[in-house]
Amino acid sequence: MEEQLNKQEITIVYGKEIQLTVSNDKKKEVYVKFSTTFRKRQLKELKGVKLSVFLCYALHSDENGYCWIDNKLVQKETGYGENQIMEAKQFLRHKGYLFYERLYNEKGQMKDWIYRIFQSIEEGKIWVIRNEEVHTLTSKKPYLGENPNLGKMGGVIEEKPINIKEEPITVSKTNKDYNYQNSLSLMEQDRNKHIQVIALYWKYKNYNLENPEQYNSALRRDLRSARQLIGYSKDKLLEVMDWLESNTDIKWTLETVNKFVNEDLDNIGSMRKNGIR
Repeated sequence: MEEQLNKQEITIVYGKEIQLTVSNDKKKEVYVKFSTTFRKRQLKELKGVKLSVFLCYALHSDENGYCWIDNKLVQKETGYGENQIMEAKQFLRHKGYLFYERLYNEKGQMKDWIYRIFQSIEEGKIWVIRNEEVHTLTSKKPYLGENPNLGKMGGVIEEKPINIKEEPITVSKTNKDYNYQNSLSLMEQDRNKHIQVIALYWKYKNYNLENPEQYNSALRRDLRSARQLIGYSKDKLLEVMDWLESNTDIKWTLETVNKFVNEDLDNIGSMRKNGIR
């Protein structure tokens, strides 16, 4: 069958781990060709929902391994629910099969997520998605003359990604109209679980971030730990926070919650006299 098709090879990640073959007919059927190394090693780890989610991102990736599809599209194409996909993404990230970061526009507003298979997101890179410049928190502006466009997404994506509604969680660097309680309320209602985790932590700590600079700094500081806690219930997180408040002398943070969330707290007992730092 493959010999009868006029095919275009799109190499992903050095061409060693995976290749996408896209036929040039009207339907643009997508085929996946795995290397022997992948078959002998990765397929032993990637089963069920993990394999389906990985393939979904791989089939939408450009020649550099990047894509920016929406979670709803992943749910539609794999048939799995939001929580199953979230757990699979965490596993894939831990194993180094899938990397992802949030993108922001020039105003600091959250936009799409950028995904990349097998390789971490390049620092200092600027993308243009739907005619808007976006970047990760660690990205810097490109030098003059640098092309900010990302790969050749057309010909790989079978369906146009769902446009993510703009969520102005990160506030601008002016004091005009800034209200911390309003921002905290928006965070509690945010569609992203890790933002809800940060809001829960800030509320528990009774933070009062007086200006946008403090707000943005605190948000950036807590993002990494919050992403690692999105699989835990609100009650579980509050349980750990209560325990840390009652049983330790340390100035605990969200990172501390992450360290203790899987511990048997009943068997640890009070640690106030141990002088933990």
